[in-house]
Amino acid sequence: MLIESTLRDYCKSKTINPNKFDQAKLSFIQILNLSQAFKGDLENEKWLWETLKNINTLRNQIAHQLENQESLKSNKRKLFQSFNPRGLLEIDKDKASDLYLLKHIIVGTYASLAIELH
Repeated sequence: MLIESTLRDYCKSKTINPNKFDQAKLSFIQILNLSQAFKGDLENEKWLWETLKNINTLRNQIAHQLENQESLKSNKRKLFQSFNPRGLLEIDKDKASDLYLLKHIIVGTYASLAIELH
């Protein structure tokens, strides 16, 4: 929700009539696409947009309680790979829980997003 709120505030700041923006009731992915349209590709931070999309995919899968475990594992792997595209982070996934990894990915992504959008 913090990431979505940050993206919404960014998009809203680019509008002439913020009230109409609020009335649009845009989804997270629509807000993400608008943010990317306004900001551009972020040449040095391409991983950021991909990570945000992957966070949304995983969030939706968990929120809607989809039972496909293989799909869940695949989406978690995609999220981690998008956050760590060059493999610079060395994390023992057997020792770190999914919740621990997800929390740190979200915090790191939010911090990068806040820097890029301001």
